[in-house]
Amino acid sequence: MDLGSIAQCFAGSNPAPCTRMSIERDELATSSNVVEDEKMDLFMANLSGANLNRANLNRANLSRANLFKVDLRLANLHGANLQEARLIGADLTGANLYGVDLYEANLYGAAMQRTILERAELERANLSRANLQGAILSKANLQGAILHGADLTEANLDKAILPYGWREALQAAGLIPKDDEAAPTATV
Repeated sequence: MDLGSIAQCFAGSNPAPCTRMSIERDELATSSNVVEDEKMDLFMANLSGANLNRANLNRANLSRANLFKVDLRLANLHGANLQEARLIGADLTGANLYGVDLYEANLYGAAMQRTILERAELERANLSRANLQGAILSKANLQGAILHGADLTEANLDKAILPYGWREALQAAGLIPKDDEAAPTATV
């Protein structure tokens, strides 16, 4: 079963039989099998442990999906919906998550080094113990996000909306510019 077949299952008028579908690693395809210009609907899909390295999931609906320890290295998730998705221990290293919606997503312990999260919606997302070294979070919304133990070393937080009190603390420490200064890359 390739990603196109999976999408057809979820595209029907009654997706209930597909919502608990479990997809094996070997059944998943990479970007070559994704139909361009169609929004893939994987609402509540169980992709736990799947290898989606370099997959093209542009604008895909993965809301409430189980992506536990999934391999999404270098994947394209530009504009995808990952609201309330479970990405615990997922590897998103170098992935493109520009403009992605991760509202209330659980990214506990996720590897997100050098990930593009520009303009991402991370409101109320759990980023505890996530590795965000060198990630691009410019203009991302992190309001209400849980960042306990997250590694933001050399992350770009330019014009990001940060949890209450974080901007002032980071500015006071000289890690991000004051509002009237130029915006260098932040090291937290």
